Amino acid sequence: MSVNKSAILMYHSIDESGSVISTSEREFERQMDSIAVIGLKVVPLSMAWKSPGTVALTFDDGFRNFRNVAAPILERRGFPATVFVVSGFCGCDNRWPGQSAHVPVLPLMDWSEVKEVAERRFEIGAHSVRHPDLRRLSDEEAAAEMAGSVSEIEQRLGRRVTEFAYPYGYLPRNVRPRVDLACGTTLSYARQDNDPLNLPRVDAYYLRGPVDAGSILSAPASCYIGARAILRSLRQWLSR
Repeated sequence: MSVNKSAILMYHSIDESGSVISTSEREFERQMDSIAVIGLKVVPLSMAWKSPGTVALTFDDGFRNFRNVAAPILERRGFPATVFVVSGFCGCDNRWPGQSAHVPVLPLMDWSEVKEVAERRFEIGAHSVRHPDLRRLSDEEAAAEMAGSVSEIEQRLGRRVTEFAYPYGYLPRNVRPRVDLACGTTLSYARQDNDPLNLPRVDAYYLRGPVDAGSILSAPASCYIGARAILRSLRQWLSR
């Protein structure tokens, strides 16, 4: 097993819809079991990119099913995780402007639930106020989206927010969040020389194929993820 990299896994919703952002409860539990059986060390996000050979678990958007479904599965195994919350939509659902019609409409945690999850020792990170494509905003608007989300979460929870995830994985043009680290959606492994404000992740969608969560750091998995990253980059280039 390679020891020069770690894997930051990116989940969104744990539900039965089969959508591109969804992992079923049964599949999620199987993936967590595979990590536990292999003996991979699951660490907080703040440690993963500096701790080769480890795995970190992240969940974007703050869906209620994290609290109700994912959290108990993680707690039974003692696995930490970071949940990135869209502060302006807490207690609502994920129908923010620009949301794909192919994504199911699902409830998000309200502030009492976010606080409960934080008290259960899961890290809460910021994911903007309204989940916009930050590239399309002015520098001032992008900065306000990032800072506003961080500030409200800090006020609601009474603790410092140190982590951010860019909506859709797109970084703003000229500004960055004032946090310790931030995650994008570049499909790759995390290494110690990464930019801490643009950490790559492996989308859980790619765990549906020949790669299992427990073998994510293996040589075959590296080849598979590398190939999928090339194909994804090609598709993005052709769609310009």
